Amino acid sequence: MEILTVISPGLKTEKLRRMISDVISGADCEPQIVTGSETWPADYKGRKLLFAVELDEIGSDFEFLTYLKALSQSKPNFEGAHAALLINASTELFSKTFAKLAIFNLNQLGLAFIGKPLVEALPEEINLKTWQKHTAGTRPEILERLCKDLGYRLSQARIDKPSRLKLMVLHNSDIRTSNTLMLTHKVIQRLEGYLGDRLKVEEIRLEDGTIRDCRGCTFHTCMSFAENKACFYSGDKFTQIFASIEETDAILWVCPNYNDTISAVLMATINRMSGIYRTVRLDQKRIYGIVVSANSGGDSVAMQLIDGLCLNKGFMLPPYFALIEIANEPLSVLRNRGIDARIEAFAGHIGLQLQE
Repeated sequence: MEILTVISPGLKTEKLRRMISDVISGADCEPQIVTGSETWPADYKGRKLLFAVELDEIGSDFEFLTYLKALSQSKPNFEGAHAALLINASTELFSKTFAKLAIFNLNQLGLAFIGKPLVEALPEEINLKTWQKHTAGTRPEILERLCKDLGYRLSQARIDKPSRLKLMVLHNSDIRTSNTLMLTHKVIQRLEGYLGDRLKVEEIRLEDGTIRDCRGCTFHTCMSFAENKACFYSGDKFTQIFASIEETDAILWVCPNYNDTISAVLMATINRMSGIYRTVRLDQKRIYGIVVSANSGGDSVAMQLIDGLCLNKGFMLPPYFALIEIANEPLSVLRNRGIDARIEAFAGHIGLQLQE
């Protein structure tokens, strides 16, 4: 029987224990529960990992952060591993903020996360009231089902290595001035050197105004349009994106830093995906990001991609998903110290997702 390694250095409450138990039940795996530092694994290769967090009133789990810091100093081997996350929060705040931060840090160490890797429980499960509108049961019963489903999906996670890579590149940058697009093209050139004709790239430029933001339809209205691979707003460029997502293996998001967020048109694109993820399987489709900031904040942009695309829409987060740089002048990013090695490594991580 496969082993599910549960890591919860700050485990305190019976509620989180029940959530862990439900995940284990859904996974049908042999559990290995790790709490103290004396039992922290030395090698994570090929493991199924569940991180379970107890958030306090200021949005922290000191024991988990201590574990994370020790992990970052140990150069862990996460090759072939997949992970998910449970959070039991003591207030209505901070759960998504902490989740993004934890996932970002672990991903920077080389850990992959399944699509929709988070189940969170706020006080009185208030975050599950919306689920009650279209799912039978009390909120504790819905939480139990979500945990069991998370366990099942984590247990089924496999490394799917296709022989060819269809890569969609989304941006709204100007090639004449954009550091981010310049860096992206260098990564693609390196990928083409690795993969040759096994790589097919579809680059889509989203000019301002070509994607209308989500109208906010009701759940049932959105589903009705999605079943026909359509949206309330028909005829804009999202129709092309919808069709391309079905065929692609991975999407590379080109993200200049706009006030520590992605651009408005890219955010509108993510918002419009609400229908796609309900009708198209996204859990084997990977996301990557290239982020360039004039100053700081690249991690904020990368975590926005994690939140919108992995936590909410269900794309898989592959190891080392983001390349993050700082460039203060137009077209200057390629002068950054060590940039060639980072381009090489990032392209290599994408290429490793293919069969040899």
